[in-house]
Amino acid sequence: MCCVMFGAKSSPFLLSACIKHLLRKFENEYLETVELLNNYMYVDDFICGTNTEMESIKIYHNANSIMKKASMTLTKWNSNSPVLRKECETDKHKDSTPLCDSSSKV
Repeated sequence: MCCVMFGAKSSPFLLSACIKHLLRKFENEYLETVELLNNYMYVDDFICGTNTEMESIKIYHNANSIMKKASMTLTKWNSNSPVLRKECETDKHKDSTPLCDSSSKV
């Protein structure tokens, strides 16, 4: 098979299989990020949290790096952290919107 027809009933399975295959290639290089992508990806959405902003930024860059190597782009990045939102904007992902105002505590 040279191409995959999206919109068919098998599309979600094929997407998942492609992503799992891609992630296996990067287990040694990006172990933590690969584990998060494996466990917290639903179809084409990746939802996770971290304990620190620095950890979030690392995951953000690693996840983007992995997916770009397969010509896949992760978009719709969002965070309650202004630091991470700014990092996303710097990388031209301008569709991020705040989840809450800066006075909210988590």
